[in-house]
Amino acid sequence: MTCALRKLACGPTRTEGPLDEVLSHLGSVVDALWTEAIALDRAHTSRLRLFGPLIARSVLETVFSAVLGRIDAFRLLFLRERQKGSDYPIGVRQKAAIQWTGDVVPDRKETTAGPGSWPGDKPIEYFSRALFGECYDLTIWRHAFQRLLDGRPKQVSGPWVAETMKHTPESIVDYLRGILNQRYSSLSKAVHHEFVIEPSHLYDVATVVDDMRDTIRLGATVAAMSHAVIHAARCHEIDVAWELLSEIQNEEARICP
Repeated sequence: MTCALRKLACGPTRTEGPLDEVLSHLGSVVDALWTEAIALDRAHTSRLRLFGPLIARSVLETVFSAVLGRIDAFRLLFLRERQKGSDYPIGVRQKAAIQWTGDVVPDRKETTAGPGSWPGDKPIEYFSRALFGECYDLTIWRHAFQRLLDGRPKQVSGPWVAETMKHTPESIVDYLRGILNQRYSSLSKAVHHEFVIEPSHLYDVATVVDDMRDTIRLGATVAAMSHAVIHAARCHEIDVAWELLSEIQNEEARICP
């Protein structure tokens, strides 16, 4: 069964080329993660605390890989060609693979003074192409977020929608960058087993569930924004993106009720 989060992250299903092949794979991963997320149960505390953060972080990584690929397909297509070869080394860290730091959030402090402050004597490689970096903010997200706000159907409502509508085109990326780094760090502590003592007083069941639900909200919100990026591949109409966001919002209650 195709979940709403997959539809929002990967867009309408097509089978026309290499990018569709990649997005089909990423979509199947999102479907599997969603199935595992709703299978978790508060009654099984140890299982929830062990697997909940892993599932939630994987959702973020997979959804953002799909969104990044739909906006700027080169990275996914390059990795596809590289991974098709029998010589792709799985025992070595691949620097060309999509990374949280560098591809999702910028790997260095950026100026916020706007395009007028961007140095004209630097090659294009100097400028970060991170999904939530300054260049994406100013050249893509601000315009897209305004289109998203303008295109909201009146009948679509709820807490996720209200939270999204609180932000402006100028503030949305700063908000997302900050809270996503917090969520990713929190989830990673459990994924990498950073705790060397029983962490229940720091990372109890309620915290795990809150992290999971908010992670899915954030991933779905960014995925919805991507459908307002005019040049992005496999876009839904903006009203459909809002309806899918609302559907995921309603389904979120199925995660550890």
